[in-house]
Amino acid sequence: MSRIKYIFGIVLLLTMLVSNAQPLRQYSVVSLMNGQSQFISDSGTVMTLPIWGYAINEGITTLRLPGPTFYANQGDSVHITMANPSMEGHTIHLHGLDVDEANDGVPHHTGFIQQNESFTYRFKATHAGNYLYHCHVTTTMHLTLGMYGMVIVYPSDSSNRIYDGGPTYDKQYEYLLSEMDSRWNTDYTSIGSFLTFDPDLFLLNGKNRSLVYNDPNMIMQGSIGDQLLMRTLNVGYRVNRLIFPNEIKAQVYTSDGRVLSEPFVTDTLIVYPGERFSILAEVLDESPSYVSVDYLDPYRLKFLGRDYIPINDSSFTYIEPQIEDTDTDTIGVGTEQVNTFPIVIYPNPANEELHLVSGLYDFLGCRISDLQGRSVYSKKLGERQEVIDISDLKPGSYFLLLEMDNGGFLHKKFLKQ
Repeated sequence: MSRIKYIFGIVLLLTMLVSNAQPLRQYSVVSLMNGQSQFISDSGTVMTLPIWGYAINEGITTLRLPGPTFYANQGDSVHITMANPSMEGHTIHLHGLDVDEANDGVPHHTGFIQQNESFTYRFKATHAGNYLYHCHVTTTMHLTLGMYGMVIVYPSDSSNRIYDGGPTYDKQYEYLLSEMDSRWNTDYTSIGSFLTFDPDLFLLNGKNRSLVYNDPNMIMQGSIGDQLLMRTLNVGYRVNRLIFPNEIKAQVYTSDGRVLSEPFVTDTLIVYPGERFSILAEVLDESPSYVSVDYLDPYRLKFLGRDYIPINDSSFTYIEPQIEDTDTDTIGVGTEQVNTFPIVIYPNPANEELHLVSGLYDFLGCRISDLQGRSVYSKKLGERQEVIDISDLKPGSYFLLLEMDNGGFLHKKFLKQ
């Protein structure tokens, strides 16, 4: 009798383990260095450039930019097996995901895959949100040549919510922002140090200009009252600035794969390299409009280039920015060009003080919140040059909300050391 009870207990335990096991998402990819992709030059002509990257390993190794998106639900176990037939070693670094060192994809330490080898990266999707992956071998070169992609984690029930218990959306759009130096892709021997990287192609999901506007999956479509989720991720080396039109109400709900306890509405959002946001855009007006996506140099946020995300406009054509010099900046709602120096915030990271400088509009006020959206500091302002005392803040990352006297708002992140 005792033996029967023992066997029954083992069977019951195994049944419980199986029933409690998390779903497994499995992906198989290859790393390639022999792809090609088309882009639109400044003159409007189509140019074809060599690219490196990742492709789904199904016997057909057609390379696309960016690499395949890996999807999972919160709580899933994810296995990504990468085979490397290329002549150089490659990795997959899972940017922002909670992985252990063995699966982090840092070469010479974890998951460094040499030619004709393979490796399986394993992790659990612990938080719904937006994440990145890229090759971490000679990162500047391999990433900018095209070795990157997205990881999207849905709520545990795979519902159309941003996260478990979060707000719902009617449609979602994924926008991976990056840039490319066509000289590097044209001639690999011309590639130098990071400081020589001089991008001339500014990309949305690996496309630019008319290639974006002719892709129905890239055009946001909605009727009045519709909630459109914009998953916006910056995998490039330049700073992005999103300028939202009056036709939508843009509210930020997550940052870097974590939920903000106090979502905020904005008309201008700065996205630094490696950052990711979930933005819920409510359609207020069905008239054709667009989100401006600016590409800025990290130094003084000098303007480098611009592309657009059309909204309810299937016939959108590129609008040439009216930039008088590289110090011209745009702030606030819409795309009206103003001749002014960028709003500069320095130093970042900071210890005791943040210095704010505006070239045209006065600062009216500022608010600092932590990454959960909780307000930790606020101050009324009134000049174009202001100093904020942050000595009482604990070390960590924060949001800075600036209100300008032209009615515009700007959101930026900074690090307190």
